[in-house]
Amino acid sequence: MATLSQVLSSASNFVLSIALARSLSLAEFGQVSLALATATLMIAFSRTTIGQVLILHPGGTRESAYLASQFYFAGASVLAIAAVAAVTGGSAGFTISIALGAGVALVVDGLRYVTISRGDWANAVVADAVWLCVTGVAVLAALLSRTTSASLIVACWGAGAAASALVLAILLHRNGTLPTPSSRGSVRWLSSSRSVVLPLVGESSLILLSGYAVNIAAAALGGYSALGLLRSAQIIMTPVATVVQAFTLVIAQSVLRQRSVNRSGLRQAALLAMVLQGVLVCWTAILLVPGIGDLLLADSWEAILPLVGIVAFGQACANLTAATLSWTRAAVSTWHAFRFRLTAFWIDPAMVASAAALLGSPGPVIGTSLSQATQFLLAAAFAAALYGRRFR
Repeated sequence: MATLSQVLSSASNFVLSIALARSLSLAEFGQVSLALATATLMIAFSRTTIGQVLILHPGGTRESAYLASQFYFAGASVLAIAAVAAVTGGSAGFTISIALGAGVALVVDGLRYVTISRGDWANAVVADAVWLCVTGVAVLAALLSRTTSASLIVACWGAGAAASALVLAILLHRNGTLPTPSSRGSVRWLSSSRSVVLPLVGESSLILLSGYAVNIAAAALGGYSALGLLRSAQIIMTPVATVVQAFTLVIAQSVLRQRSVNRSGLRQAALLAMVLQGVLVCWTAILLVPGIGDLLLADSWEAILPLVGIVAFGQACANLTAATLSWTRAAVSTWHAFRFRLTAFWIDPAMVASAAALLGSPGPVIGTSLSQATQFLLAAAFAAALYGRRFR
């Protein structure tokens, strides 16, 4: 159920991104991508910080404090996203749509994590399905009407988020468990679990900030066309990559629990993780079938076609890096994974910036994949050294 919820939640963002990529030129898509990246950063940061704390430390009074923290964060996020959209030249309609849409999405996450913390994954899946369905139908109607614009498509996504929030509120109210936000004790509640959550939050924050720095580097050195090409290439792999990464982590962790964290268990988990990346190869082959890529990305597909294999390779390396670090947490310590991310933080933006300066528009895509491959090799060497000390 957890994997299904994650897939449905990611699918709504995928529908939004594909619709924008189809409707805009690469340069126009790159221009709105920084605002979209800011919204994604805020939502992902909320999930890996405040939401993670609630799951690890659930409870009635904590839920009220959590919702208050989430609403405060949503308000700050609306202002930050609107500022980025305005600075990058977004229209007034797009600026309002993306800022309010992301704010509503954060409210959805607040109610969603309350539901998840109680172990009620069924309601979370229902809410995610509602978000996906409303967004998909609204976007399809907009595309068929041929009156699409960035602001209209983002508004469709925001409408899906609003419908999802309404469904969650009704489900919680029907059960008599809808918490009332209360700022009382919220700071004390967040700080009480810092020893458990801090390394996980730190690691996630480094990943998010590094990805955001990549977007800025691509736009600054390659222009909005280069950023649009990078985001379009990443989008085309998102649905399958998300599922593969989720199953890589879940199945590999299951192997470790059954075989225990030892050399044999780690070898079996590593082999399984590498086999699962074959799904990305199959997806790449499907995209290369004439007409499939055009159906998804329309005119942008021609520029992305030569880079699809490179993107798939980089995504496979990123999945294996995440799996390797998850095993490091299980076998050694959570702090070691955080230290690796801290050390590797600048690899992504540095390689993307260099490739953009040398290769132009395709540079950020190639630089990102090279960075992901480099980080996997470093993570494997790092983990091998730690495992050698642990199991000698």
